[in-house]
Amino acid sequence: MYHSRIFSTHGWHQASINAMRYRGYELFSILWRDQSLSFMIQEFKCKKISFRMARFITAESADYLDFKGIEEVDCTFFKALKKELNDRDVAALLLSNVMYNSHFYQSAHAFYAEAMDIECTSSLGIICPNTNIEDYFTTIGRETKRNLKRIRKNCTKAGMVFRYNSINDDALSWIFDHQEQRSLAANYSAIKNTVAGEILKQQAKANSYNIAWISCNGVCTSGMLIMQDNKTLAVYIQAFDKLYGKYYPSLFLLTKLTEYAITHGYEYLDLLRGEELYKKRLCNHSFIMKKILIPVKQSADWEHIVPYVKKMIE
Repeated sequence: MYHSRIFSTHGWHQASINAMRYRGYELFSILWRDQSLSFMIQEFKCKKISFRMARFITAESADYLDFKGIEEVDCTFFKALKKELNDRDVAALLLSNVMYNSHFYQSAHAFYAEAMDIECTSSLGIICPNTNIEDYFTTIGRETKRNLKRIRKNCTKAGMVFRYNSINDDALSWIFDHQEQRSLAANYSAIKNTVAGEILKQQAKANSYNIAWISCNGVCTSGMLIMQDNKTLAVYIQAFDKLYGKYYPSLFLLTKLTEYAITHGYEYLDLLRGEELYKKRLCNHSFIMKKILIPVKQSADWEHIVPYVKKMIE
């Protein structure tokens, strides 16, 4: 299956642990084969209910629940996890963004008969041909292809140039600031103020990702934080300067990044979770992700916990 494995790396896991500690979450770990897997506990209190919920630590801000050896998980893993959850008086376990019908998905449902799927979304991406950008254009709709070629022509005529570099503090600040402007306009939380933003700051210290960007006369018009494994590039967050909005610089950047992936031998450009219209038009591959809520403490008030968690993850 085509998808990025960036969320299974030790670097991502360690950055997540550091971010969660910085935010003050209660953490615990279980041993699985040759690795220590960390989980976080969230406490919820309101008028009707009070409960503790655990979730795999990197899945709090990752698009996939992933770790080394996930395809080999068996009842030994879930037994060790269940014991730890019971010892810590945890009522619920939330497994976020599990690939539907994967081995891990099937194993979780087999071990926990009460497990329930509470959210379904898609992850989309571009399978890169091993030839050139024109072969990619044959995999998308005719109107989308025509629009992308028009955008590429206009941006090139305006003097816009594609760059791909290692991340630095100035580039990260530019991404955060312009993403915040877009988020505020759409009434979303700015990523720099979230756990995901803290993880990105931790990753930046280790120089764990790159930036793809479009410049025009020395001015950045669009940028994307790119994570990568051996065969995949993954677009984690993106932003653009609204002053250049008429040129659609982010779409221009995506086509140039696709071209970069093809010429450098990558097999997949992963746009991660979300079913935004531009992804549906640009992408030629998708798979389904599920969020699984598992009752751990049978005495818990599930009549109120389930709708509470569903609302929380909306």
